Amino acid sequence: MEIQRRILVFGKSSMLGELAADLRVSPLLQVVERKPSDNLDELHPDVILVDAAEVTPEQFHKLTSLCPALLSLDPETYQLTVLSSPRQTNQLAEMARVIGILSFTLPQPA
Repeated sequence: MEIQRRILVFGKSSMLGELAADLRVSPLLQVVERKPSDNLDELHPDVILVDAAEVTPEQFHKLTSLCPALLSLDPETYQLTVLSSPRQTNQLAEMARVIGILSFTLPQPA
């Protein structure tokens, strides 16, 4: 049986909320939503997904200290950008798996 990966969806935009709802369908993911004002220290996520328009430099620094796998989603283009990635091969493989799952949930450009 596959191990669930915890994705922290960080932000308050409706786009992230909709994406989080779509991701919850996967039995491979445990999706946790948090707002910028929430305490994040005890979450231990495998991947953090943020709205590119919402993250400040201070928040970016805090998020990368919590988890080396940080992805940013542009709400205009739905482009997924790796902002920070783990250095260990097994963590990179897990991040790639999560990106694959994310790519199926995002709207396709017309």
